[in-house]
Amino acid sequence: MTQRAQAFRSFYWNFLQFLGTQSKSFIFIALYYALWFVIDRVSYFKFDLKSFEGRPIGMATFDGYDIGARVSLYYSCVIVFFSVFLIVSLLGYF
Repeated sequence: MTQRAQAFRSFYWNFLQFLGTQSKSFIFIALYYALWFVIDRVSYFKFDLKSFEGRPIGMATFDGYDIGARVSLYYSCVIVFFSVFLIVSLLGYF
């Protein structure tokens, strides 16, 4: 095993031990910041349908919701949540 792989494995093992021992008190801080970023993103997003061309007709289209924007928001919120959670967890580790 190379030295770089050994260093990564050592870091990964130490990080998992840190999360195992400190997770009861620390996980809520990371969850708070992750959810805060997601809620901030959702609160400014608009779902208004801007064009009707090429859209399949459904209830959401009749109500004026842009399904593409909703799906895009969902995926971006998932990515933001896990990214912020990982960054805050790593900041707490160091």
